[in-house]
Amino acid sequence: GSSCCERAAREARGPGRRMGCLADLVGDTLLSHEGEVATDKVDAEVVFLYFSGAWCGPCQGFTPMLVEWYERLTKAGKSIEVIFVSSDYRQNEFDAYYKKMPWLALPFSEREIKAKLSNKLKVRGIPTLAISNQKGEVYDMMGRGIITSDPDGENFPWLPPTTSEALGEEFVRNDGTKVTREELEGKYIALYFSAHWCGPCRSFTEPVLKPVYLQALADDKPWEIIFVSSDQSKEEFDNYFAEMPWVAVPFEDRARKELLSTRFGVRGIPTLIMLDQDLNVVNKACTNAVMRDPTAANFPWPPKLVVALEDAGGEVNKVPCLIVLMEDENDTTRAQFEAILADVAEEHKERLKDKEGEEQLFLHASESSPVVTQVREFTKQIGSGETRALCNGDFC
Repeated sequence: GSSCCERAAREARGPGRRMGCLADLVGDTLLSHEGEVATDKVDAEVVFLYFSGAWCGPCQGFTPMLVEWYERLTKAGKSIEVIFVSSDYRQNEFDAYYKKMPWLALPFSEREIKAKLSNKLKVRGIPTLAISNQKGEVYDMMGRGIITSDPDGENFPWLPPTTSEALGEEFVRNDGTKVTREELEGKYIALYFSAHWCGPCRSFTEPVLKPVYLQALADDKPWEIIFVSSDQSKEEFDNYFAEMPWVAVPFEDRARKELLSTRFGVRGIPTLIMLDQDLNVVNKACTNAVMRDPTAANFPWPPKLVVALEDAGGEVNKVPCLIVLMEDENDTTRAQFEAILADVAEEHKERLKDKEGEEQLFLHASESSPVVTQVREFTKQIGSGETRALCNGDFC
């Protein structure tokens, strides 16, 4: 037999999916001005996903620029295609706006695909121009910038820099001395995106991050923090950086700051991203983990496969979640639920390594709280008040 938790987990995993093709993002059928087009017939090397809407003023200003750029590059033989993903409210608005565009579109009727795509790519505003390859692998969400920075497509196919390229070769300390990348070899690197004007950043930097940094060094943990500043002036940068015992990207190197922000999809601060000695991401959201670990005992803070709902923060609103609500269960039952959930999370992790499935959170709630109450109300999972137990993985 199988428990309710296991059955829910299987449903969350879903049926086997065809991966590695554009249809996984936009469905099997697209729209052209001549009629329907099978997605698998799109043979462009680079595919832009254009999130836009007729009601959006900035979109109305950007679309003509994109049309001119698209027509110039396709005429020059660049293998590109654009797919319009509409945020319009009505079919007639979509129709009128799409008439101005020479490329393909996701049919307006495919609202569910549009919603899933926006959620998957974390589209927070329009116009957004995402860059994908023919396999549907999105590698840059900041495509708008290339319209002006590369008017003739000289940097086609606009592959993002590697982490090593974005990181650069030289950094500074607050006394003005230089530190080279070579001096950081063999160390974990934490990228700290922060700014003096940001209140939560200041509350994290001096009282939390600095003592953890020093404690980890005292314990011979091989790491360095690189401050990536969002300060608005050199004076603000200097005043804020004076508090920090680690290194920084020079304030004047705004291009490198933008490269790093884009490379790691940083959308808010403070953000602390941990890299291993080979510059692979260990944890892209280290801030909470560091706050809960003042002695740096869990360094380098790899993300847990299963976490408490209370600790998930805003990530709950960004990716699909499998949540086990077990506030009323006894300790034995909770432990069994967590073990089952951990097995499912581990399996999902392996699937992600094979580029199968999508990012997902696995959460549990063991105690009542306002967040748990909100989730129960939202999902209409109001407790029955019954006491339950698990016997060999099944309710009994």
